[in-house]
Amino acid sequence: MQATYDTRPRKFVFTLMPFSEAFDDIYKLGIKSACESAGSYCERIDEQIFNENILLRLYNQINKADLIVSDMTGRNPNVFYETGYAHALNKKVILLTQVADDIPFDLKHYPHIVYSGKIAFLKDELQRRVQWYLDQPDQVIRDWTSLLKYYMRRKLIENDSDIPLESDGVAKLEGDARFQLDFTVHNPTFHFIDAASIYYSFIVTEEFLTDEIVFSHIADRPPIQLPNGNWLLETINFPRLIPQGWESHALDLHWSSRSIAGEARPHPMVLRITSENGVKDIRFNLVF
Repeated sequence: MQATYDTRPRKFVFTLMPFSEAFDDIYKLGIKSACESAGSYCERIDEQIFNENILLRLYNQINKADLIVSDMTGRNPNVFYETGYAHALNKKVILLTQVADDIPFDLKHYPHIVYSGKIAFLKDELQRRVQWYLDQPDQVIRDWTSLLKYYMRRKLIENDSDIPLESDGVAKLEGDARFQLDFTVHNPTFHFIDAASIYYSFIVTEEFLTDEIVFSHIADRPPIQLPNGNWLLETINFPRLIPQGWESHALDLHWSSRSIAGEARPHPMVLRITSENGVKDIRFNLVF
C-alpha cells in the first residue's frame, strides 16, 4: 500500500516570552513541544534569521501567526507590549503565567494557564488548548477556573498548602470525629461568571487513611471508592458567581478513630475542579 502524506501547511504559533536562560526549558520542553504535538509549528523571534529591524519583524510575525502564545510571567514590559499589539489585531492569544498574581487588572477577564513552573503540566494543558483553537478557529474558550480563588477555613487552598484544624480541638478527640469544613469560592473579577459547568469534588487519598483513622462518611452520604484506592467525597457546584462575590458550602466530615490525639500532622486531600476545559487537581493537607 502506498503511503499517503498530509501536505497541508501547518498552522503557525508565534511565542512571546522573556528572553532569559530561565525560560529556555519552559519554551523548548513545554511550549514548543506542546505546539508540535498539536500539529502546528512554533517559533519565537530569536530562532529566526532576518535582516529587518527586530520590532518590524515582531509586528510581521504577530500579524502572520495563526495563534499567539504569551508567557506573562514577571510582567515583562516587552511581552505586555507585544501581547497588546496581538490583541489589537484581534489575534487568538493563549496567555501563560507561572504566578496568578502576575495577572494585571486589565487582563483578569482573559483565561490564563497558571503552570507554577511545572513544565509537564504546561505542555499537557497548552497542547490541549492549541489543538482546540486550531480545530475550532472561530470559537473562543474561556477558562475561569484559573482566576477563581478557593478557600477552606478562611485559608487559600493552593498546592501543598496546610489547612489547620487545631482550633476545633479535633486533635484531642478520641473515638468518632465529626466537624465541618467551610469550602468557599471567590470570584475576584468584575465579571459575572456562568459557572454551571464547573464542579468541585474532594478526594481523600490513601495516605489520609491510617491504622488509627477509618473514614466513615461525609454529609451523611457514603463516599465512592475509586479504582486507585482513594475516596471521592461530595461534589459541589455554584451555578453563577457574581463580580467580587463569595459562595460557600459546608463539608460535614465524619470518621472513626481509635485515637487521633497527639502531635498534629498533615493528612493529604485533593480539591478536584472539573469544567469543560478539563480537570485540575489541587493537593493540600488537613493538619490535625
